[in-house]
Formats: sequence, structure tokens, C-alpha cells
Amino acid sequence: MFKVQFSVRLMCQIALLIALTIILNRFLSIETPIVRIGFAFAPIVIAACAFGPVWAAATYVVADLLGALIKAQTPIPGLTLSYALMGFIFGLFLYGRAGFKPSSVKSWLRVVIPVAINQVVLSLLVNSFWLAAAGYYSGYLATVGVRVAQTAILIPVQAAVTPLLLRVVAILEKQRFIARA
Repeated sequence: MFKVQFSVRLMCQIALLIALTIILNRFLSIETPIVRIGFAFAPIVIAACAFGPVWAAATYVVADLLGALIKAQTPIPGLTLSYALMGFIFGLFLYGRAGFKPSSVKSWLRVVIPVAINQVVLSLLVNSFWLAAAGYYSGYLATVGVRVAQTAILIPVQAAVTPLLLRVVAILEKQRFIARA
């Protein structure tokens, strides 16, 4: 179903996206023990659009594990799995869809659906479970309650930024900076 290629150029591009994800996620985001607001999704959207769901998932997993090591934190396996699913879902909807037509309802649905799934299902519900299970907050419902604000902020932000990222990928592909996997 998905053709997963491997080349030195691809690995270098993925490595750059991993580094950018770590910087945006661990150093340039607003963070509390259970809420993190930032733009770490941007390199994942680029990976999803340019390289597909498998590479987007791998990018998010490696970035999460390396980011935890860099910040001397213990990675939470459940969160890492959620991040893999987030990258995979972005890839399912965005792979090969570089460019964006603002007048097209189909284009907007292709952006809003994965953002909503990732933010509501995975970030709000699933990640809250993993954070509560890891002891970051007392109880699942309390964790969900605190993280609702994060979801309410990130859904419109991601829905607005993702079309811009799709246009960036289209430009980079046209100039041959990104070689489609």
C-alpha cells in the first residue's frame, strides 16, 4: 500500500525535520507538565506531505525519543505511540497533496479532518490517558479538563498553518529541494 523508499538524501531530509521538530517541541513551545502549545506539528506535516505516513510517523517517534533524551526526561511509550499515529494520520490525508486551493472544500476537509482527529482523539483523549497513567496529573478527567484549552487553541492554529505548509512543500518540490519518497 505504501512504498517506503530509502536514500541518503531522504535520510538527510528526515534528519533535518527531526531536528526542527525537537527544537520546536522542546525549546520553542509553551510548556507545563501536561500542556504543550507550539509548532512542532509543522515539520511532521511537511514529512507527511512530502514523504508519506510511514516517514511522518517515524519522524515524530524519533523526535520524541531524542527530545526526551536531550531534555533528560523519561519518554512515555504511550505518548510516543500517539505521536506515531499523529504522523501517520497526517500522512494518510496529506501525502502527495502539496499545494492548497483555498476555494476548495475538499482541500479544507483534507486539512481539517486530520487536525481534528489528531487534536481531539489523540492529543486530548489518548494523550491525557497516558499522562494520567504516568502520574503527571491526578486522574484522567482532570487531565482532560486541563488539556481542553490546549486543544481549543491548537485546532484553529494547525488548521490555519497546515495549508501554508502544503504550499511550502509544493514550492520546495518544484525547486527540487524535496524529492518525493
